[in-house]
Amino acid sequence: MKTKIILAVAVFFVANSYAQITKGNWLVGGNFQFAKSNNNGTASSNSRNTTFTISPKVGAFILDKGAIGLRGNYKSTMTKYEVTPGNLITNRQYTIGVGPFIRYYFLPEEKLVNIISEVNVMYNQNVIKPYGGNNTSKFYNWEYSLQSGAVLFLNSSVAMEALIGYAYIKEKDQDSKVNSLSFNIGFQIHLEKQK
Repeated sequence: MKTKIILAVAVFFVANSYAQITKGNWLVGGNFQFAKSNNNGTASSNSRNTTFTISPKVGAFILDKGAIGLRGNYKSTMTKYEVTPGNLITNRQYTIGVGPFIRYYFLPEEKLVNIISEVNVMYNQNVIKPYGGNNTSKFYNWEYSLQSGAVLFLNSSVAMEALIGYAYIKEKDQDSKVNSLSFNIGFQIHLEKQK
């Protein structure tokens, strides 16, 4: 019985593995991230962070296996500092960004697993609301990133991605620069054009 179920699932994936990554089709999807962290050290550096990020994207295949589009970014971080035992203050930071992306699939369209690379440029607005809501500050930055990894097509339209990325972030009108590495998992929906 188990063998028949495994065989049926395998046939389903192979029979439906043709991906809609040809010219004229659409790409809709994105990534979601939720993270919690604790920073322990001196009394002034003890904090608990909760971060929620959503990055939607929409694009069009302008050539077979090649797409361009627009990506958004919303990130909310809440940081709680323990001033004295049991006495917490809370700061919040929000980031909203938008920018273009270019992605390319390297293997033939009919492959169940494909390899992609994607280049992103994003302009972000960051808002920091400290404890008590006074002295809210805003700053802006440019983010340039490159991601590469594997895509698994679950059927002809839905794909799951696992990507490793590098980002370079430069604050506008400041000397601050950030380099980061990331691992992202996301889903994309490939929509076939109307005929």
